[in-house]
Amino acid sequence: MPAYSLLKRCVLLVLLCGLLPQRAHADLKDAGSHHRPQMLSVFTGFHMDFRHGSGLPVTLSGRYYYPIVPDGFGRTINDEFGIEAGIDMLFKLGSNGDFGVGLPVAALYDLHFSEKFDAYAKAGISVHIHRDARPFPYAAVGMRLKLNESLYFRVEAGYPLVLVGLGFAF
Repeated sequence: MPAYSLLKRCVLLVLLCGLLPQRAHADLKDAGSHHRPQMLSVFTGFHMDFRHGSGLPVTLSGRYYYPIVPDGFGRTINDEFGIEAGIDMLFKLGSNGDFGVGLPVAALYDLHFSEKFDAYAKAGISVHIHRDARPFPYAAVGMRLKLNESLYFRVEAGYPLVLVGLGFAF
């Protein structure tokens, strides 16, 4: 029991230290001017709307993000607004070669909680080309974790995709 209690306290201490901002100007209430990089991201994940028939619906995706309003609309918060577009290559593993393409375009609103962590919501449309071409609504929430000056870990969940990947800032 004492070893478990010590481990629990150590984990709690590590979590609390990780939530503290690195610098005073890097938190959510920082409304100053910021450099927001453009980003090219690659993902893999699952596609919710490509589920008919047999096989596992997976996707390989790419996105390009461009910050339109780098310092956001809020005067007292650290936010950002931009647009993200890309391509989704949709596959059915274990099926007879079912394949589709999605072309999403979405507006992205981002809140920066620290210098290394931000969370966003985005909404837009995706043209899904499978047997025909049809527009679908596209919405997701996600997060970016800054690993170094040019590399980000990204996770995103919404309709129609659940994605995990890496972002390359430039």
